[in-house]
Amino acid sequence: MKNNSKAGECVHWYEKGAILGRMALHRPQDIPPLLRDRETAQKLRHDLPEHGEIQAEFSRVSLSAPSRTDLEQFEEIWVGQAYGLDEAFVPQSGWTVVDVGANIGCFTLWAAFCMRQGQILAFEPMPTTFDYLQRNIQDNGSRFSSVVIQAQPYAVADISDTLSMLLVAESTGWNRLIAGDDLAKETRPIIQVSAKTLDALIPELPVDLLKVDVEGAELKVFSGAV
Repeated sequence: MKNNSKAGECVHWYEKGAILGRMALHRPQDIPPLLRDRETAQKLRHDLPEHGEIQAEFSRVSLSAPSRTDLEQFEEIWVGQAYGLDEAFVPQSGWTVVDVGANIGCFTLWAAFCMRQGQILAFEPMPTTFDYLQRNIQDNGSRFSSVVIQAQPYAVADISDTLSMLLVAESTGWNRLIAGDDLAKETRPIIQVSAKTLDALIPELPVDLLKVDVEGAELKVFSGAV
C-alpha cells in the first residue's frame, strides 16, 4: 500500500508539473493567478464544512456555490485547466460559445475570461443550480462586461419535452436525466425539468465552441442537433 501511495503521489505532482509547463508555453501570464487560486481552493476545502453555501473570492473570479464539493468544478476548470491545455478548446475573442450542462457557471465564466469579447449561451435545467448560475454571472459581470452571457433554464436533449432529472446529494454536478428502468428503480429524489433540442434553442446560430457535460446524456444532446 505504501508503494502504491507513493506512485499515486508521483502521478499527482507530474500532472501539476505538466499543467504548469503547458501554461508557461502558451499563457505564462496566467500562472501566478492559477497558483493563487489553487492555494485558495485548497484552503477553502480544508476550512469549510462539507455542507452549506459557500462564497469565495478568487484572483480572477468570485463564486457562489451550494456546497464545498462544488469547488471541485472550479479547480478542475480554472486550476487544473481541463479545457485550457489544448489551444483548440480555448475560446477566442468574438466567438460564440454554447455551454450545455452549465451547472453553477465555472466553465461559462472561464470561457468569458478567455474570450474577453463575444457571446455565451449557458443551459442548466436544475432550478436551484440555475439560480447559482445566474448569480455567478451577475456577480462577475463587471469583469467580463464585453461578453454577452445568456443563461437559460433548460436541459438539452433529443426531444423538446418534460423529462425526469435525478438529484444527487453529493454534488450538483452529478445530477442527471433519468428514464426507463433506471427511473422505475430509483429511490433518490426526482424532479421534472423542461428540455429542448439544440436545434430549437440555437436555430441557425453559428457556434464556434460547444461544451457538453451532462453526466452520460451527451448522445441525446447531439441527437437533437442536425
